[in-house]
Amino acid sequence: MGRLCVLRSARPTNSGGTLEEDGFMGTERFMVRRRLGSGAFGTVYEAYDRERKATIALKLLERCKPDSLFRFKREFRSLISTRHENLVHLYELISEGGRWFFTMEFIDGVDFIEYVRGQKKCCDFARLREALRQLALALSTLHAAKPTAQGFEAGQCPRLKFWKSRST
Repeated sequence: MGRLCVLRSARPTNSGGTLEEDGFMGTERFMVRRRLGSGAFGTVYEAYDRERKATIALKLLERCKPDSLFRFKREFRSLISTRHENLVHLYELISEGGRWFFTMEFIDGVDFIEYVRGQKKCCDFARLREALRQLALALSTLHAAKPTAQGFEAGQCPRLKFWKSRST
């Protein structure tokens, strides 16, 4: 198996902000290492799970309003049993100290554009074709499992943050 990469819709953190500025330092079980990015209602961190003894990704719900919490739980529950080699695995939904978060497989990779460029400064069409093939299979799996689970229906743009590519 080659290098893994992840396609995220979340905005990457390039601000140089510290974890203290973010306000979430982790828990007794989860040691936050760095902020990976943020999306519509959550922030994703790289963390170390002391119980699993493994690096994981942790998605924290930022604003714990009833509608946001409902969507957050729905997102997790709709994906927990979905399995495909190009989708990250979700682990646990947790509430601790008034904060809600879920844990998932951590992929140490690059964004989609960087992946398809490879070592070049322009598009590597062979890598692009393979990445799009894998993406289509992953989206097909999501759609078959729960057509509206990830906020997409026919004619809408899918949210792609849970997709990962396997290099060959």
